[in-house]
Amino acid sequence: MSYITIADVREEMMDREAEDHLVLADLAFTDDDILWAMRSCARKFNSIKPLGFDVCDDKLPRNSSVFFDGIAWALYRRWHGNVSLNDYQYQAGGVNANVQGELKKNLEKLRDDMAQEFTTAATDLKVTANISGAFGNIG
Repeated sequence: MSYITIADVREEMMDREAEDHLVLADLAFTDDDILWAMRSCARKFNSIKPLGFDVCDDKLPRNSSVFFDGIAWALYRRWHGNVSLNDYQYQAGGVNANVQGELKKNLEKLRDDMAQEFTTAATDLKVTANISGAFGNIG
């Protein structure tokens, strides 16, 4: 079995270089960010019921999109949280600006969609593994 690498995550998210992010040029993830997201994805997956089917953060199987979705969700969630902490209105010369506000809105729906995709797929995967463990392969 092969496992997800940092390079796989970058390719999946088109996070290879700054030019990949024409609108969100400051959205770039470090290797440490991606490793953190892989750990976060594994922790979240391992806490979804039914329990008993666990994964290690450095051995996330690459044969299912569920883990790519979980890693992306963790990265977007972390980025969104940081932007939210630094979301300020600016006013100068009679003009109001919110630099982070548009960036925040652009990824808010994507973050929520990724959360739903990950949670649904992870639950389905764990239920299927649980049933298979009890009754053998079905179908």
